[in-house]
Amino acid sequence: MLNPFLPWVGSKRKLVEPIVEKLLVHRQSASTYIEPFLGSGAVALTMPAGMPMILGDACKPLGYLWWWIQREPEAIAEYARGFGLVPGDNWNTDDGYIAVRYDHNCEPFSTEDWCPSARFLWLMHACFNGVYRENRQGYMNVPHGDRKRLNIPTPAELRAVADHIVNAEVIVGDFEPMFDAARTGDLVYFDPPYDYGGKTPTYTGYVKEGFRPDDQHRLAEAFWRATQRGAYCLGSNADTDRIRSLYGAGVITAVDEDWKVAADSDKRGLAACVLVENRG
Repeated sequence: MLNPFLPWVGSKRKLVEPIVEKLLVHRQSASTYIEPFLGSGAVALTMPAGMPMILGDACKPLGYLWWWIQREPEAIAEYARGFGLVPGDNWNTDDGYIAVRYDHNCEPFSTEDWCPSARFLWLMHACFNGVYRENRQGYMNVPHGDRKRLNIPTPAELRAVADHIVNAEVIVGDFEPMFDAARTGDLVYFDPPYDYGGKTPTYTGYVKEGFRPDDQHRLAEAFWRATQRGAYCLGSNADTDRIRSLYGAGVITAVDEDWKVAADSDKRGLAACVLVENRG
């Protein structure tokens, strides 16, 4: 098991063991592990090292960071650590953070240059509460977190991640093609932005397009298509009427999840969530 190398809202660090246990019960010799909402990768980094994987996310900065860590882990770590690890050190000030965030918003992510991905890694450690959020223009607008020290991963730590996912295909894009790649014996774990059930929206804006009720329905349809092809599918979501209806033909297990998105610490705490799977 490797620890995630960046903070990410909704990370499954505390639920990873029961999730991986469920997945491995259904593992076959030729199984491919598929995770289309990769985030911090807590589950992927706990799955057996070197197994075939398809990993991806619709968030371009995040997806390209994973893509580059496969290829240039040491360079990314060194570059990210160069921005500063403590407040007042190099760019780790309010003004410096804003300047780095401005560059992040201006320079496109691609397979041609790893520097934007290294900068994004630093921003995710330096920003408020490990939140990534885009406005309607697609720009990151999260303020500086002002932490006492940033835990930027070392070159050795990112090399360990690269070695763990050596047989992974990393995709930057929508979840449907990744679900539709699942075949008999494959394992799919999905952890989308959670449903808000018609109430005050929870965190759905990690990309400018957001993740709305229509996407929840589209996700459930992809889940059942993969089920028909013989894949084992397991997902996390909020415990709402919509989610229970969409996955009601499967197995639903209620869980309490530690929710830390709110800026007001009084509004954080345990939230009612579910694990959904197509078979037990």
